[in-house]
Amino acid sequence: MKTLLSFALLALTAPAAAQEPTHDLAAFKHWVDDNLNCRRDFAEDVQTRSFLDAAKALGVKFETDWQEGDTPEGKFVLPSPVLVGGQPATEINYWADSGGEFYATVSAPPDAIAKALGANPVPEKLKNEFAGNVVAAKFIRAKPKGERIPPAIFVRQSEKPGITEVGCVFFDG
Repeated sequence: MKTLLSFALLALTAPAAAQEPTHDLAAFKHWVDDNLNCRRDFAEDVQTRSFLDAAKALGVKFETDWQEGDTPEGKFVLPSPVLVGGQPATEINYWADSGGEFYATVSAPPDAIAKALGANPVPEKLKNEFAGNVVAAKFIRAKPKGERIPPAIFVRQSEKPGITEVGCVFFDG
């Protein structure tokens, strides 16, 4: 009886098993949030036909359709928004090759997004590693072995007026 009770207690206190990103829309939005915040690497998923088809079945609209052998690059629109820096976002862009980016577009000033995320101006010694329109970055973990710069959450002014791009950048080793 004591063993059974211990097992039941362990089951109640253990973290829930992670769901597949395409299990349901909530799980997919969690996957998006993890990628925007540099907690996952999106590149393999967006190169897997079953992942893309399952995401489409959840109502995700891909504006570019990946083909086997292509470099992962594209854009998709979520059927309902995720929050990024407190702002709703449905449009997600990504690319990966030597380095990569996974980012959302939001209708808010870049300074407000940077403040909400706790991002700081890019250090002078790293400015040439970021696009010129990046106003702030937040390094959230140590650099992976073999890479010279750790992944960072970036905030940049879009070419479109009133739009800010915010997400994760991975640097080439």
